Amino acid sequence: MITTKQIEDIFEKEVAKLPLFHQIAFAYRISERLFPNYVQFVENEHFGNVETLQKGLNLLKEIALTETINEETEEKIKNLLPEIYASCPDTEDYGNLEATLSLDSCGAVYEALVGILERDSAKISSVAFFPFNSAEMIIYSQELDSFDLVRIEKEFQEELLALAKRAEKAREIID
Repeated sequence: MITTKQIEDIFEKEVAKLPLFHQIAFAYRISERLFPNYVQFVENEHFGNVETLQKGLNLLKEIALTETINEETEEKIKNLLPEIYASCPDTEDYGNLEATLSLDSCGAVYEALVGILERDSAKISSVAFFPFNSAEMIIYSQELDSFDLVRIEKEFQEELLALAKRAEKAREIID
């Protein structure tokens, strides 16, 4: 049986082969999917800043849609990264599943933006890891025997990757 780590590695390698703006659109879609976990954590724990993470998501989307990274974009990223970092929970402070899922949401946006800033495809494509980590944590914390969550995530990312490979423009991955 294939492990979650092997699945993550496959997706990270495949995403890294995509054109840069397709990678960013892929990272946006993954990050957008994880965002509700962050919102729920902030509402329940009263820590974090939903608007800050939403700004990060919006910036990822803007970059993918415009297929543009310029000095202004880089400056926005540089200014936003410390805010996002400060809004991420330390799982040791909370010790609950919501904190871990929230951290995965923050981590996805943060890594994608750092990857854009550094023009590092490996960091951008590493966003594929975060939902698998969340699925594993849910399975582990609830002592589930089923890996249905991992299968569902794998199928979602397979469809998203197929779309990204077919797309001429990154916009097609988002719209």
